[in-house]
Formats: sequence, structure tokens, C-alpha cells
Amino acid sequence: MTVCFVVAVYFFVPNDARTVTRREPIDWFGALLVSAGLCSFCFALTDAETSPNGWATSYIIVALILGVVCIGLFIWLQARLKYPLMPLTIWRYPQFPRVIATYFLGFTTFAGVLVFNYTLMWQLVFGRNAVGVWWFREMYFDSRPPYGTSHYG
Repeated sequence: MTVCFVVAVYFFVPNDARTVTRREPIDWFGALLVSAGLCSFCFALTDAETSPNGWATSYIIVALILGVVCIGLFIWLQARLKYPLMPLTIWRYPQFPRVIATYFLGFTTFAGVLVFNYTLMWQLVFGRNAVGVWWFREMYFDSRPPYGTSHYG
């Protein structure tokens, strides 16, 4: 999979051979907006399942709305700035879908290898069986204890 990723990067990622003549200012407010928006949106999506009332919990609704508003404001701001953090013209390049597909291929390769290696490490180094690795993953990464147990016992 990694070889496929390297080949895809070689063929599909365009060359950026422009010369930089001046240092453009960084859009710090745009960076704050997109960071807050993505963090709020991801928090709402990942925490809704374990919140007291699910999607009806007030802080989940607020986080979801705040995330969408911040991302929308970020896009609106980027369309009006002289030196945007993310120029919206990038979406018009014909190579852009291929770049995103290459990124997706690389990330899934990384994530798959990471999960496989963590599982293998817990089995070979720490001597856990497959159920023990599952229990560890459920306990520490899913934020819900496995059935019949608790985080404290």
C-alpha cells in the first residue's frame, strides 16, 4: 500500500516551482477559525454517542452549530482576504481531486499500519491475546468500558 502511495504522489501531486519574492502575512484569525470549527465539529461527532442524551445533549448541539458556523465564516473570510490561508481557487485545479485521493490513500495506509502494529505489539510484547487487545482498545480509546467492567475496577 505504501508503494502505491509513493507512486501516486509521484504522478499526481503537481510541481510547485514558483519563486517566493516576498513574505506574505499569515491569516492567524483564519487559522483560529478553522481550528476551532474543525475541533468543535469533530468533538460533536465523536462525543454524541457517549453523552447523556445522545444528540439531544445541549453541548453537542452547541458544538455542532459552532463548528459549522466557524467553518462557514472561515470560507467566507478566505474569499475576501488579499492573502488567504487557503485560497479558494485551489478547488478549481483539475489535479486537486487526485491530490485528495492520494492523501486519503496515504492516510489510510498510515492508519492501517498503525492499528496493525499496535495490535501486534500488545500481542507479542505484552503477551495479550486478541481478546485482551480488544479489551484494552475498548477501555482506553472508546471512552466506554467493556460490558460488565468499569474504568475504576
